[in-house]
Amino acid sequence: SRWPISGKMPAGLVWAERERADVVVDFFPVSPATGGPRPLRLCPRTLRLGMGCRKGTSPEAIRALALAVLEQAGVPLQAVEAVCTIDLKRDEPGLLAFCEELRLPLTTYSAGELAQVPGDFTPSPFVEKVTGVDNVCERSALAEGGVLLVGKTAQNGVTAALAGREPRLTWNTDGRNRP
Repeated sequence: SRWPISGKMPAGLVWAERERADVVVDFFPVSPATGGPRPLRLCPRTLRLGMGCRKGTSPEAIRALALAVLEQAGVPLQAVEAVCTIDLKRDEPGLLAFCEELRLPLTTYSAGELAQVPGDFTPSPFVEKVTGVDNVCERSALAEGGVLLVGKTAQNGVTAALAGREPRLTWNTDGRNRP
């Protein structure tokens, strides 16, 4: 694992070098040792894609910028846990279609909730006039905490930002899902 795992490792498992491991916890695939099988990769979903868009923006335009932001950060789409935006966009067809296509939840926040997110953000007087908050994409990406990985990026009526947090991993031997 790229990240620490708390708790006691279950019996029968042993640590191995990345290239020789059977299971790897990471955002990126691992090349196996020469002639060896490709390990199982477990990709934690800890990134949040903050999005804003003009009314009527196509899912293709949203997808294009989202993928460009992920590429800029050097992380795969599989690491994204949610698409986030302001509640005014909760029924935006392009955003909904994008989320449905990628099987990602759309998490929305009110202008008041977004205004409470701490940090320095790229302000937009136009966005503030329309929504009541100076920035949607960066604030919504950071609404659940973490660090900003890619700041506000704009293209074709869409804005996007990417935030993330390190996964909290634990050995779980009792069969319950928990952080």
